Amino acid sequence: MAYLSAHGRRCIAYDRRGHGRSVESAAGYEFNTLSDDLSAVMQQLDLQGVTLVAHSMGCGGLVRYFPLHGGRHASPVLHEGAPAASSCLYDPDFRPDLQTISLPTLITPGDCDTSTPLELTGRKTAALILGSQLKVYESAAHGLPVTHAERLKHDLLVFASS
Repeated sequence: MAYLSAHGRRCIAYDRRGHGRSVESAAGYEFNTLSDDLSAVMQQLDLQGVTLVAHSMGCGGLVRYFPLHGGRHASPVLHEGAPAASSCLYDPDFRPDLQTISLPTLITPGDCDTSTPLELTGRKTAALILGSQLKVYESAAHGLPVTHAERLKHDLLVFASS
């Protein structure tokens, strides 16, 4: 976020439900609730024309945001754990959700990620989002925001500026 802010981008982060200082959900921990939380942040701050960046399980809440809340004002960036595989308490099928995304989308998986293998997640996700960009990070595992930080920061800036 510091890198993007230094390059003129406004960055906002929120604690995903059950993480950081946020509270756990009494209704359960599932992707509809996570997408509702994202929608509440977007509405409260009146955010439009934004780039949403998700990592790992956060991709599920972001992808679910599009069919449930329209997602007209946000282009997604999905990296590591892009839905085609589940990392939550149950196994949702994100294929119909992915097909509702009609905005520019960047997908940045690592080719050495054993928890969300490229062939099961990144490639299948890219195939379901019309016009998406798939940028595979060579020798990157699930922690690519740390191990490949410089490249990821550059790719995010270029995508957000396009």
